[in-house]
Amino acid sequence: MYESGAEWVKKAYSATNGTGYILVAEDNTVCVVNPFGKVRAYTLDGNDITDKTENLNDAAGAVPNNARDSEEKDKTALGRLAEESAVFEPIRLDTLSTVTNAFEITQKGETYYGFVCHPVGYNNGTMTVYGILDENGSIAEIKVSEFILYSQYYEDYTLNEEEYINNLKGKTESTLAESDTLVSGATISASAVKTAITDMFEAHKEIKEGQNK
Repeated sequence: MYESGAEWVKKAYSATNGTGYILVAEDNTVCVVNPFGKVRAYTLDGNDITDKTENLNDAAGAVPNNARDSEEKDKTALGRLAEESAVFEPIRLDTLSTVTNAFEITQKGETYYGFVCHPVGYNNGTMTVYGILDENGSIAEIKVSEFILYSQYYEDYTLNEEEYINNLKGKTESTLAESDTLVSGATISASAVKTAITDMFEAHKEIKEGQNK
């Protein structure tokens, strides 16, 4: 449960991995708020009523702006994967996923897009995946902060992390295979990495399609 402090909120919940909030209003309208403060509203049976809901700004204001709160820290982490002279501009996404921050990155005259994801790993622990995609949606750089969150439970997994990461570089939504994210003996970690990468691809698509409107 989450204490929103808003009078119109009957119940509120926050995702343990920082990927958003659910606010249930007194009239049973369900507001889903992503880490960027973007809100979608639904009926209890799942019908999207965002265009008919008046308290979207109130819903956004009732929860922290997770993306903005972690912006400098995430920019610093992604900066380690980018060129020293890279310029970062924050992007606010509309969709709800494991992406908790996004940036347009300009370096050496080229445009890239940086993402920070927080998928759920073993025992509901939060993993962090950093990725930079190029204009075409190919993985230029990627880093997983910690593959095995509870290493004492993993005695049989095998992973050459450098080889694993290098194999992911250059992959796109259409070329990423199930085997590319496989971590032998650590299925849940592998699934979390795949989810994060898939969400990066979707976020990149959202950004590019938005630019074309």
